[in-house]
Amino acid sequence: MSLRGQCTICYSAFTPTTVSALPCGHTFHEQCIGQWLDTPEHGCPYCRSKCHAKDVIRIFFENGDLNDTLNVTTQESGEALLAKNKALQARLNDVAAKESKAKEDLFVLTHHANELEALNQDLQARLDDVAAKESKAKKDLSMEIDRRVKLETLNEDLQARLDDVTAKESKATKDLSMEIDRRVKLETLNKALQARLDDVAAEEWKARKDLSMEIDRRKRRRWICLSETKKETARIVALRWLDEGPSFESWIAEMSTEELLELDAIQKRQGCIQRASLLFIASLGSRPSRFHANRLCNIWILKSCGPVTAIHC
Repeated sequence: MSLRGQCTICYSAFTPTTVSALPCGHTFHEQCIGQWLDTPEHGCPYCRSKCHAKDVIRIFFENGDLNDTLNVTTQESGEALLAKNKALQARLNDVAAKESKAKEDLFVLTHHANELEALNQDLQARLDDVAAKESKAKKDLSMEIDRRVKLETLNEDLQARLDDVTAKESKATKDLSMEIDRRVKLETLNKALQARLDDVAAEEWKARKDLSMEIDRRKRRRWICLSETKKETARIVALRWLDEGPSFESWIAEMSTEELLELDAIQKRQGCIQRASLLFIASLGSRPSRFHANRLCNIWILKSCGPVTAIHC
């Protein structure tokens, strides 16, 4: 017995034990339709009508002429397929129209999506920029807060130091004012003391001057008295020894070289031998070895110049 027809999945001929049909009437190998329905398609491979594995109908053939059965089945299936084909074509046209509209909508949506993506990227870039600026602003704000805290601390420290300096300055000003007052008083007192000191100095100078004048006056009086006494004594001694002593020339001859030089120097200063002799003899003092020299000098002066000149010298 031969079977007419083949599976539209594997294109192999049917056998009496491997034929299965779907609700739409299309027949396939049982194994082929089982594997097909395991895929996500879930529809007839031929007409694409929706169906599931539970909708598969297994066909069993009885003994007899299968060709007649298959012919009848094929004819009925062809009419049904033609009707369903028209329906499917209508659905296909509708699906095609919907697909075209969907493509248009997809294009519009894709374009809009691209615009939204570009806008999203721009917004993301702006958001990143804003975030970076916000981070920088937060960092700057933190630094500004730290700087302000430091400035406030420094300001408080400077204010404390300023208050301390102001207090010290006020105290120094007060002390300076007191010192100025004290100095003014001291200067006034100093001027008064200086005036008194000047008066005392003037009085002392006047007293010293008066004392000096008095001393000079008394010295002159004493000198006059002593001079008169000495002159008188010299005159008496000279007259007493007038005839007893050697001559003045012999006394000069007995002088040493040093004494003669000294006498000559005195003579040059005084201008006369008499005064030089007197001054020289006065410088010798009353040494015993010069007693006769004094006597002879006075005698010579008395003889040459007279008593008045000798006493005056």
